[in-house]
Amino acid sequence: MNSGVNCQPVQPGAGATVTHPSGSASEEPEQIKIHGYVWDVDVRWKGVLRLCVVCEDGLGSTLACRNINHRLCQPCLSAMVRLAPNIDDIACPLCWTPFKETARLHMLFGTPLIPLGDVKLSCLECNQWSGLVRDMRTHIQVCNGPDVSCCQVPDD
Repeated sequence: MNSGVNCQPVQPGAGATVTHPSGSASEEPEQIKIHGYVWDVDVRWKGVLRLCVVCEDGLGSTLACRNINHRLCQPCLSAMVRLAPNIDDIACPLCWTPFKETARLHMLFGTPLIPLGDVKLSCLECNQWSGLVRDMRTHIQVCNGPDVSCCQVPDD
């Protein structure tokens, strides 16, 4: 299931300073690599985003077990459900907690989805787009990456 893209969080430091809701401009945004792109995450959402524990490329929006850091993206969750003969065969890929226990928790306490659509991101590939997670894929389709002037491109 690994897409071949290693998407580990990027060390903070290269992004612009974002004003914190308290009014302080001292906190820097978190940087994370998702779908091969590096993003600044608004400081109000720092620590909220997690990558899928299966593909390590998609945004984990569904809890895989009781551990809030064990998350799955929708395509990986769908594949796990589709490939398993029954729900008893599905477990968290990291700690092996049976998914039926997690499903029971979701039934008691609400949806397994972590609402990530309103998380604000800025694309560090082009430095020209800021928007919501729900609009990230649309931006990826049109992003041209870094703006490189002609003096930086070697002549052939």
